[in-house]
Amino acid sequence: MKPRLAISRLLAGLSAILTCVVLTASVVHAADAQESTVAKIKSAYLLNFLRFTDWPSWSFDDQTSALRVCVIGTDSLGGILDQTMDDELVHGRPIDVLRVTVDDPLQHCHLLYIAASEESRLNDIVSKLNGSSTLTVGETAGFASDGAMLALNREDDRIIFYANRDAIRAGQVRLSSKILQLAKMVDRRGR
Repeated sequence: MKPRLAISRLLAGLSAILTCVVLTASVVHAADAQESTVAKIKSAYLLNFLRFTDWPSWSFDDQTSALRVCVIGTDSLGGILDQTMDDELVHGRPIDVLRVTVDDPLQHCHLLYIAASEESRLNDIVSKLNGSSTLTVGETAGFASDGAMLALNREDDRIIFYANRDAIRAGQVRLSSKILQLAKMVDRRGR
């Protein structure tokens, strides 16, 4: 094979590889951007859930204590949740974002965001919080019919939220009717 032909083929091969790398990077970047957008929307929902929920006074150490937003499981919201809550005041209170495990005292959370990775432990988590003042929000639609008070779900290009009327009634938090009117209502049996 002539050296010029070999170099030409080598350059053509390198060009094809470079094109594939650029296309792959574009697809990955688009997917990352889409996941970032979903995280921003879910974080905004959580902030609004805080704004339209009332907790009993005994669930706070004092009148200036922060609202504690806890995330359990593989955190799909990451730093976006922290950025969304940073410098916000809800009911005159700052917001602390904490990452917790199932072994932590979950009753100290005002809102517990339950990641999809915790699906197999959802019943245990919800059981620990029965009758507490913790607003439970699941990451997928099925979490509401499985006992979480609220659940966020991605459907097509939208984020829909579900409310479990039985779980809400059993808890010590009061959600505004404004929030509940916007939710798809389910009960423990998924209806």
